[in-house]
Amino acid sequence: MARRDQSNQRKLELLNQLTAHRKDITAKKQVLVQQIAESKEQLKDKVNVPKLVSSKVKSSFANSPTKWFIGSAVGGLIISKLVFGSVGSIFRKPKKAKVSRGLLYTLAGMAARPMIKSFLIGKARDYVAQRFLGQQPQHPQQVSYQDEYNSDNRY
Repeated sequence: MARRDQSNQRKLELLNQLTAHRKDITAKKQVLVQQIAESKEQLKDKVNVPKLVSSKVKSSFANSPTKWFIGSAVGGLIISKLVFGSVGSIFRKPKKAKVSRGLLYTLAGMAARPMIKSFLIGKARDYVAQRFLGQQPQHPQQVSYQDEYNSDNRY
């Protein structure tokens, strides 16, 4: 009987040790999971370039706003020079005929560009097929529905 009590007591001791180890493992696991989450956040902050740039710009603007205002004024002058040309051209009225024609040509070119591209690609494909593969260019067959419309059987 003493052996049974000793073996049961030993089992209880081992069970207590096992539960203590399990609690210790879960606590360590929670600490590791928390450390992984924190390192992920730090990595995201390091990799997030727009956030870094915006924070640097904000801090730079907060530290020296006069430099930013002077820089923006100079930048605006440079851009206005590029867009409008010389200073005298700002006060003169541009001729509307040239501007509207140029705009019209630009819009027409933008509209025609996809059609021209597809036409040139088709021609290049036909040339390659004819030149290197020895095949005749394949064109879709034209289907004529003239007889169907002229017949009396359509009604």
